[in-house]
Amino acid sequence: MPYVHNSPVNNGENSQTIARFWRSDSLLKRKLLGFLPFMLLTNLSLLLITSVDGVVVGNLVGADALSSVNIVLPITSILGVASALIASGIGTTLSTGMGENHFEDLRYQKKVAKTLTLLSVLGLCVLEFPVAAMMIRFYHLSHDMNTLVWNYTAGILIASPFGLVSTICVFELQILGKTKVLTALAIGEGLINLVLDLLFVGVFHLGVAGAGYGTAVANVVRCVCSVVYLSRKTDIYATGDERIRGKDILRMLRTGLSEASYSAMLALENCFYCQHPAGHLRGNIRRD
Repeated sequence: MPYVHNSPVNNGENSQTIARFWRSDSLLKRKLLGFLPFMLLTNLSLLLITSVDGVVVGNLVGADALSSVNIVLPITSILGVASALIASGIGTTLSTGMGENHFEDLRYQKKVAKTLTLLSVLGLCVLEFPVAAMMIRFYHLSHDMNTLVWNYTAGILIASPFGLVSTICVFELQILGKTKVLTALAIGEGLINLVLDLLFVGVFHLGVAGAGYGTAVANVVRCVCSVVYLSRKTDIYATGDERIRGKDILRMLRTGLSEASYSAMLALENCFYCQHPAGHLRGNIRRD
């Protein structure tokens, strides 16, 4: 059925509007039913990714190890703010450029996106350790709990730059309509994380550090697969020869501020929520 506003238009304008905005209910239903299974599988896989470390460590190592995993979650949330800022800015800018059909401008925007990705990875590698150390000191943990937290954090810090690139790839695959690829990547990452957690923690007895290393390897695999697919199967990395201007990088970052601000509020909320449980655990460990 056509969707046409009831404003007075002449026949020519009305015909053009109908031709441009013609809506097929059967097509919409087919598209929705086609995407729905992959959306559900992706969400289930993300749930597996976020919960598997705690489940494995809590069952195979113990309560203190599980507590250390939960204490590190606000750190990953804070580092995730950068991912939300950069990935949302890149995804929104590129999708807008694709919609405008200005191919030369789009090639330049893709070059800006590629440059921003490289700069953000380098920046995260430099800043993630000081940020993690500052947040861990914020909890004033006992020596034993501090050791457990750092054992798990080591793997998370290794994973963070690769996770940043993977998040950017998620937005790029979304705007390209590669839903099936996203689902396959999410399922693969979740299964790899689960298998390696069971292997490192249950078989090799690496403790909470094994869960961190399992997460790191899963992130690396997904990042590499995402970049390889995008480079070989799409033209998302095909860029122009123009020189990058700093103001265009800043404009791309400003585009992602709304998504980043929401992620920042959630991260700070998680940080302060963990403060009381951390203090409680600190007291229990010292009494033991």
